[in-house]
Amino acid sequence: MSVEIKIVRKPGFQINPKDDVVNEIFRQLEHKDGHCPTIVPDRNGHDYCPCHAYLSDGNCYCGLYVRKSDKNE
Repeated sequence: MSVEIKIVRKPGFQINPKDDVVNEIFRQLEHKDGHCPTIVPDRNGHDYCPCHAYLSDGNCYCGLYVRKSDKNE
C-alpha cells in the first residue's frame, strides 16, 4: 500500500537535505500509514504527516523538516 504525504513548506524551514534521513522517514511513514514515526498516535489525527506540531509550532520531531540556516537560504 502506498501512503501519500503532503509536503507543507513553512517560512524558515526546508526538507532535510540528507537524502538517507528523508528516505528512512518516508519508509517509516509508509509503515505507519502516514502517522508520524516519532510522536504518540493522536485520536484527532494530529499525528499524520505533516503533524500538528510542525504545522502549528514549527516543531518537526522526526527531522523531515529542518530550519534553514543562513548558508541554506
